[in-house]
Amino acid sequence: MAVHLTPGTETIEPQADRYYDTSPYYGGARFHSYLTTNSATWCTAGFPWPQDGKWYMLTAGHCTTGNGAAMKWNDTDFIGGVVRDNWSNSKGSVRLSCQDCYSGHLSLDRVEGPSSASARIYKGGKRSTMSRPVHDIWWRSVQSGDQLCTGGMMTGERCGWKVTGTKATVKYTSGAIARNVVTAEKTSSACVQKGDSGGPTYTVDGSGRAYAKGIISGGSGGGSDNSGGYLDPCHLIFTDTRLAHNALPGTVEKS
Repeated sequence: MAVHLTPGTETIEPQADRYYDTSPYYGGARFHSYLTTNSATWCTAGFPWPQDGKWYMLTAGHCTTGNGAAMKWNDTDFIGGVVRDNWSNSKGSVRLSCQDCYSGHLSLDRVEGPSSASARIYKGGKRSTMSRPVHDIWWRSVQSGDQLCTGGMMTGERCGWKVTGTKATVKYTSGAIARNVVTAEKTSSACVQKGDSGGPTYTVDGSGRAYAKGIISGGSGGGSDNSGGYLDPCHLIFTDTRLAHNALPGTVEKS
């Protein structure tokens, strides 16, 4: 069926999905982050994060700057400004005020009213409209051997990751250093790509509910086809959600 648009009327938006999310915003969706008025990057929303009756979204620190802003995919609708950020885009992890240790690689962005967020994250692929409820934060800190999934705007939901290290220090090619992060790897399907940063890492229970485990910081591996194998596994770096829970106001929204 053809859709005819009359000049001067409002444009019809596509159905909300991972790539074209609308309020109430879900984790795992694409957003446009303005680092300055002239510099922007695509990233992925992590977990909805309420505090004192207001909505926030947890994502990765390098996706934002202290005076930056998150915009909707259409680049015209303002989502909100950056409230807390523990990442220097030139140096890496920095300590938050009143913190005596590093808390990985995080940013907390405001979701301005009348927009809101919901305790859900997208599942499925890049253009999926399907989602799953976020039941709670994982009951303990992430440990070596833990299994988890990732959700990014570029690669969608990818499971089969296995944690290989905790409290790690990783130096990126930019020279920035991520401190107190978690490493994981897998040997099948797509590795995380540019744009997946900030997305959620989580465990799924038998009912299909997600338990928040972390926020994607970066990754590598997979060779020329960006797909993991035994000779060239995918590598993942993320921040444990427990660090965010302890260092930032609020906590993950629960379904």
